[in-house]
Amino acid sequence: MSETNTTNATTRVQPRTGNWATRGTIAAGRGIALAGHTLAGLVLWVVFATAVALAPLGIGLPAIPVTARAIRRLETRVRRLAGDWCGSASVTHTSLSRPVAKDSHRASGPGSAS
Repeated sequence: MSETNTTNATTRVQPRTGNWATRGTIAAGRGIALAGHTLAGLVLWVVFATAVALAPLGIGLPAIPVTARAIRRLETRVRRLAGDWCGSASVTHTSLSRPVAKDSHRASGPGSAS
């Protein structure tokens, strides 16, 4: 039997081939990795909450942007890994898109003709 292993063009997922034990081991390893990322995220959120709580004293101010950036990087990495491993299309990062102004076609400023 000669089978050609092709990748699905829309999801970039290869068909299930190989031993079930190998696939199960890989799936378990990926699950452990995602659980580790979840624990790292939890630690980052605790650090962020502590920094926000200490911000009125001035102690936590330097840690707020650093932990916010670390949380964003970790979430992006988890989305990418989950998309690659689960075969789903990657989730776009919508929080970086800028809102469109409702009256963007109008000229702005005092004295502008409409």
